[in-house]
Amino acid sequence: MAGAAANHCAVCGSAAADAVSLPGVGVLCDSCLLDGRFFGAQAGLRLAPVAEKIVLLSKTAQQLIAGCVGRAEAAARAGDSEQARRLLLEQARRLRREGRQLLAATLLLRALRLPGPSGLVYEQLALVASGMGCERDAVQYLKTASWLALKVGDGQLMERVLERLEQLQPGDGWIERARGRLAGRGKEPRCSYCGRTASQAGGLIEGQQAAVCPDCVKRLMALDGTRH
Repeated sequence: MAGAAANHCAVCGSAAADAVSLPGVGVLCDSCLLDGRFFGAQAGLRLAPVAEKIVLLSKTAQQLIAGCVGRAEAAARAGDSEQARRLLLEQARRLRREGRQLLAATLLLRALRLPGPSGLVYEQLALVASGMGCERDAVQYLKTASWLALKVGDGQLMERVLERLEQLQPGDGWIERARGRLAGRGKEPRCSYCGRTASQAGGLIEGQQAAVCPDCVKRLMALDGTRH
């Protein structure tokens, strides 16, 4: 009887002949494993370590992503990291729509290893984490995505992830700071003396505390010359 019980999924109770056993969770059928259904009842689990393991443990997972991973690796070897990332993102979105959240996460974590912009990858990871009830991971992924969006000045991505962050963690201080920093980046610098913008003045010489246009530099130099 004990052996029979051990071959039944700890989440849905169905028979699990080729089940995977996760420490602290128990035996899982392929469906509950790839969907990540067990996360809601396991507050201590973190998404990334578990997602990295399932491809090693589950033959079904290996079969489902083998084609996409192979194409992505071929693109990466050819020097096209953008294409490799696109392939992984597209397949991850498809798997997420099918409810295979944890399997989608494995592809997104692979996409993070590629060089280049990864803000969209973190955004998708946040959606996956949120879909499985991993709010702590989702919040961290959203903050990382917003920081990367701020770094490259991507206002659309920034606003999307901050809106989701507000839903998960209202009042988080990072939300206001991030929006303020992005707004500050969008303002064209002005000369601290005459007030003209950089485009109006033909460029600015910027320092830590002030900026000055070429015309004001000439006037200041002329003033300094009259004192001698």
